[in-house]
Amino acid sequence: MKLKACRLNMVFFYGGNSVEHEVSIESAKNVLALFKKKSEIRVYPIYVDKTGRWHLTENDLSKIKKISGIKYDFTKKVFVTDKGSFKADIGFSMIHGNVGEDGKLQGFFETVGMAYTGCDVLSSALSMNKKLSKTIARINGVPVLEDVTFTKNYFEKNKDEVIKKIIKLGFPVFVKPVSLGSSVGVSKVKTDKELLKAIRNAFKYDYEIMVEKGIDRAREIVCGIIGNDEVLDVSVCGEVVVKGKHEFYDYNAKYLDDNGMELKIPAGIKKSLEKKIQNYTGTIFKAFGCYGFARVDFLMEPKNDKVYFCEINTIPGFTSHSLFPSLFKNSGMELKEQIRRIVALAFIRRDRYIESGLCGKNSICNMFPYKR
Repeated sequence: MKLKACRLNMVFFYGGNSVEHEVSIESAKNVLALFKKKSEIRVYPIYVDKTGRWHLTENDLSKIKKISGIKYDFTKKVFVTDKGSFKADIGFSMIHGNVGEDGKLQGFFETVGMAYTGCDVLSSALSMNKKLSKTIARINGVPVLEDVTFTKNYFEKNKDEVIKKIIKLGFPVFVKPVSLGSSVGVSKVKTDKELLKAIRNAFKYDYEIMVEKGIDRAREIVCGIIGNDEVLDVSVCGEVVVKGKHEFYDYNAKYLDDNGMELKIPAGIKKSLEKKIQNYTGTIFKAFGCYGFARVDFLMEPKNDKVYFCEINTIPGFTSHSLFPSLFKNSGMELKEQIRRIVALAFIRRDRYIESGLCGKNSICNMFPYKR
């Protein structure tokens, strides 16, 4: 049946006021390039600057060119710019970290009744919190490493008690902000003399931090997933091999050092172990109530192949060297198809929960059927 002529209006958020601002811009460049030749889609890129202000920009992000300020009129349910107003059919967030990935922006999409890509409010918030996510993983039978988690206020009042608990874990340990991504503020600590400095550094980025038992020379295994509660596509597993002076896959190895890491796909592990990790990935995705897409990271002991859940990323990077798109490309799914499925799933969820008529026959939703 022939589609009716219509245009899909997409608001595409990128930037953000988190420490992952620059990474988000690089991810946005990659994804926006896929929409340039789609005449049925009109993309409105919304750049969120480091102060949280919204700006409508040009689609070419080689240099961010601001066109106008932009806001949302809740009464008329339209976006308003200096040039006029428009109604959006779908929101696409490529903001990593807080505000874009932690459920806040997703809450805006749900408040205005707009289809949107990726996880919902609850699953986004749970996934951003490393302590809560580890608790849910453990309850659902996925192994996790021991940790000591505490707030800044608690640490200042009970410093000696906290330090004793951490030392009891045994070194090395990893000191992490509880609710940040891209390994920002993360330190590997080998002795108690290094501990206080690492804790102070982590508190620069979050009010609550986690100190997790480390695995010496751990192998980092990653797995991607696209789908919902009815259909799931899980990627092959990849292994992040850290190179050069980096002791783990930190922010510098990820984004600043072109030779800081190598992604081996498929990971050099037994097929039975890969299957177990893929099953763990599906279990975690469902247990968190995730939707659309995510990447799940694991740590593996090099000697006995024991695997532990590390974290889940609900808006993983889409830069030219990011893990998620590479995992699915090596699973036979090109970036263009990955994005098509992510958009399709957004409309499927809207059709389920919102009686809007948007996804009826011959409508916009049919531009993005979920085909496998």
